[in-house]
Amino acid sequence: MFIQDQLPAERVTGETLQFYKAIGVDYLTIYPPPDFQSKQEYTAYFKDMKRMAEAHGLILYNIAAKGPDEITLALPGRDRKIEGWKKMLGAMGEVGIPTLGYNFKPIGNFRTPATSGRGGAEYSTWHYDEHIQEPHNFPDKRIDEEAMWANIRYFLERIIPVAEENNVRMALHPDDPPIPEPLGGAARIVSTIDKYKRIFDLAPSDSNAMLFCQGCVTEMGVNVFDTIRDIGGLGKIVYVHFRNIHGNKEA
Repeated sequence: MFIQDQLPAERVTGETLQFYKAIGVDYLTIYPPPDFQSKQEYTAYFKDMKRMAEAHGLILYNIAAKGPDEITLALPGRDRKIEGWKKMLGAMGEVGIPTLGYNFKPIGNFRTPATSGRGGAEYSTWHYDEHIQEPHNFPDKRIDEEAMWANIRYFLERIIPVAEENNVRMALHPDDPPIPEPLGGAARIVSTIDKYKRIFDLAPSDSNAMLFCQGCVTEMGVNVFDTIRDIGGLGKIVYVHFRNIHGNKEA
């Protein structure tokens, strides 16, 4: 097993990487800058990050990216954004970065007010009953499930062949929390294991796979060990998020 952690671009410093090496981190995830327009810009940036990582005994293994609204909501500019992802994948292939972790949701993670825990630490908290009493609504991101399925199909059909060409495996993170109903007005289609399998079938490929967040999978209410064997048996687990939780997807 190898330990991987992620950093925004501005925190990739010699001091941070030295600390990571000291505490036993092996692999590094970074976020790409949002404003690159060409493959050359991505390539130069990834090469610099890879050199920095290797100088501290780390491996730049993964890029973390969020599906932009233009793609998830099929807004004007969708094809331009997809072309940007293709350039990023091309640069990853050239530099030798084998995985890309991403999500496909118009709205980010949902939480209710934090609760206090051990030593006064604030715990990331979710209570469904609290949320529905005062739901957060995003009228500009309202979309139904049928449209979300059409949008992810459109995306995967264009992106997965490019990922294959560049030997990159794309790892899709679950919705957080994994509630298979609209939250904030947007449908959530990455919230059950059956929906993951449907996503795999949309673009059959080793490059179309899962970021296995065991916290979110636990919240789905399935047996985590059986699910590891199930999805692992399909060869679809690219890497894993470990986090401890109490409760389920509702509280």
